Amino acid sequence: LRVRMAQAVEGDFEDVVAHCTRSVEVVAYFLAVLELARWGIVRVAQEDRDAPIRLRYDASVPAEGFQQYLAGEVDS
Repeated sequence: LRVRMAQAVEGDFEDVVAHCTRSVEVVAYFLAVLELARWGIVRVAQEDRDAPIRLRYDASVPAEGFQQYLAGEVDS
């Protein structure tokens, strides 16, 4: 997801999960978005509960810390 967001830079959550065929895949992407937002890698915005969820990749966040986390070298 991080790589896809880096390529797209900005988009709707619906666009990101358009290729998913099962609801469990959409849930997995949503959880991944939450984790990327927690790390500040993706900015998330929604004007109201019926509005699309907008995602924006933040290229200024260093990838090293996130990569170390994925490798299990950093506690969450």
